[in-house]
Amino acid sequence: MMLKGDLAHMTRLYHRLGVQRYCVAPWLGIWADKKAGNNAVLEMSRQQPDAAFGLIMIDPTYDPDVRAQAEYYHLQKRVPGLKTLYARSAVRYNDPVFDPWWQIANQNKLFALMDYGSYPQFLDDMADLAERYPDIAFFLDHAGRDWSAAEANAALAKRYSNLYIQHTYTSNTQGAIEYFVAEGLADRTLFGTDAPMRDPRPQLGWIVYADISEADKRKILHENMDRLLARAFT
Repeated sequence: MMLKGDLAHMTRLYHRLGVQRYCVAPWLGIWADKKAGNNAVLEMSRQQPDAAFGLIMIDPTYDPDVRAQAEYYHLQKRVPGLKTLYARSAVRYNDPVFDPWWQIANQNKLFALMDYGSYPQFLDDMADLAERYPDIAFFLDHAGRDWSAAEANAALAKRYSNLYIQHTYTSNTQGAIEYFVAEGLADRTLFGTDAPMRDPRPQLGWIVYADISEADKRKILHENMDRLLARAFT
């Protein structure tokens, strides 16, 4: 884990790593209070408007008015990212209750970090969402956590151009980054950290020292995400 995970220490460490912009999800919202977590994300974005870009959580078991939340956080507060975690809500991502959220995200070309956690129908439901909402960039999180996951996520991403590979986890599957690039996904693979839950330094090292070209490293480390940030709300 990353020690001293507040905004000031995260910013200092990211500067040491050469990371100038990053997306932040509500760790507090994941495990305790959704509204408080989302507000923490808004505050981070307020303090670092050119560096910190938010990912908002909406859990219909916590607050059933999904449309009102989506309009507030994305249309009023202009937060470009969405964050899901089935392991906490047990509501499938393609459940109709989420439709207002996906509709607003699709209309505004936003991006969504999709956590597979404890979700047996994850890939099937991601295929459904990718077809119905082609203007959302869906991130398949923890995509290279093991070889079976890497192969399954890569196969699905090759079917849908709005699916992206995000490779972050506690440990690295040796060769996973090289595999994603060899599968033709360098333009849709993203550097992620899970900071401050996980320390970003080893996660960065997996990309920097991967046996791939410098051009592909640049795509994974920033160019792919720069493109998605630039198109949000256009």
